[in-house]
Amino acid sequence: MARWKVTAKHYIHAEQYGQPTEWERQETNVQTGRMFRKTYKVPMFIDPDDPFCVNKFEGICVVARAGTEKPGDIVFTGPPTPDMEPLDADAQAETDEHKHKWINPIDSLAPEIGGDFGKQILALLERQLDAAGRPQPAVSLAGASSADIESLKSIVAKQQEMINQLMSRAGPEPTATPEEIPPGEGPVEFDDKLPPDGDPTVTMPKPPIPAPRIRR
Repeated sequence: MARWKVTAKHYIHAEQYGQPTEWERQETNVQTGRMFRKTYKVPMFIDPDDPFCVNKFEGICVVARAGTEKPGDIVFTGPPTPDMEPLDADAQAETDEHKHKWINPIDSLAPEIGGDFGKQILALLERQLDAAGRPQPAVSLAGASSADIESLKSIVAKQQEMINQLMSRAGPEPTATPEEIPPGEGPVEFDDKLPPDGDPTVTMPKPPIPAPRIRR
């Protein structure tokens, strides 16, 4: 016998209850109206947590070779995988035969992108921080013409002017406290009372007279 307990999800070519997993393609000829069908064998999705994949007699998901299966087993083809636990000597012998081909995808990575990748990234960041904190050498203007120097001065002056303008716009507006207001310049109070009737010094504007509407 050769039977394995499945411990993880698989996509493998298999049969359950004698029925393989197939995909059917259908096409209809637009000229004759006849339908064309073709089936392809595809891998079966085996999930050990799916009740339809669990052997009801044993309570676990079991795959086996054709001719050695028990009722409820799933018959599969192809080599066993690392997520299949052998349940008998024949299955263990077949697993030992193929286990040298199993390669962990993480362990197969190159060292520069494998386990030491995080250390290399950290070292790169440390070098960049050291370079940013190191004082930069002064730029020498020896050999530069007077026109280049004047152009550089004008550029620096324009940049400084732009910085000053931005700082003046971004800064908070000064607010004057009551103690800082000079005498005679305090808030002006307005009298909201209407002037007395007959006051010759006050002329009240007359409301506009609406224009007559002409009916046609």
